[in-house]
Amino acid sequence: KLIPVQMQMPNTGTLDVPVGYFPPDQLFWWLMGSNSFYESFTGLVEVTVALLLVFTKTYVVGLIILTGSLINILMLNIGFDIGVTHTVIVLLAASVYQLFPYLESIIFFLLDKQTVEYYKQLKPDRNKQYKTIMF
Repeated sequence: KLIPVQMQMPNTGTLDVPVGYFPPDQLFWWLMGSNSFYESFTGLVEVTVALLLVFTKTYVVGLIILTGSLINILMLNIGFDIGVTHTVIVLLAASVYQLFPYLESIIFFLLDKQTVEYYKQLKPDRNKQYKTIMF
């Protein structure tokens, strides 16, 4: 998507057909294909999120942007009946699950304007994992 070649521009034969005859998902893909700026923007957001998730100090910011992006994708999937809604719901649930341990810090930062620890690495309890796996 970063280089706008994923979505196709509608051909001249389809431009003669009234819009009401197209299924919503096909209309959406042609809309995306006719607007290369939005397609490139969504690709830029996806690449930025991927880079932010790689580094530990920007992981939480990447999760926040990813969650917002997935909510946008979910609304597009529901609105245009694209057909991959279940996949997006699973990805959104995974994103929120990963963001959940940092939720208290994010709320304190946004609502109370308190200084919070920007990065906190969660340490797994190895003994509990060992007991769960072995017994």
